[in-house]
Amino acid sequence: MEAILAAVYRDGGLIAAQTVFERAWAEELAAPPSAAVTNPKSALQEWAQGQGRPLPTYEVVQRTGSDHAPTFTVEATVAGYEPARAQGRSRQEAEKAAAIALLKREDVI
Repeated sequence: MEAILAAVYRDGGLIAAQTVFERAWAEELAAPPSAAVTNPKSALQEWAQGQGRPLPTYEVVQRTGSDHAPTFTVEATVAGYEPARAQGRSRQEAEKAAAIALLKREDVI
């Protein structure tokens, strides 16, 4: 996308590049900024407790790839809600991604 904007800027100038930028990102620019989650697992834990649920659990449901480049699939579960799955290059990364997926699905973030 950067190359496209650069080409438009070079050929058409700043106004043309600004127009392309605004059209390409109109939806993102119109949406209110989402709350930044610095620690998704803590955010999920706080939300679950606020719902009167026990602490979330995380389970590695699949590990693929070679030993030097594994991919982990983790399922985050909060009692009473459908589990959310996500992948990551480490167990911790996959757990964070699963926590974010569950929070997004439940419209928390």
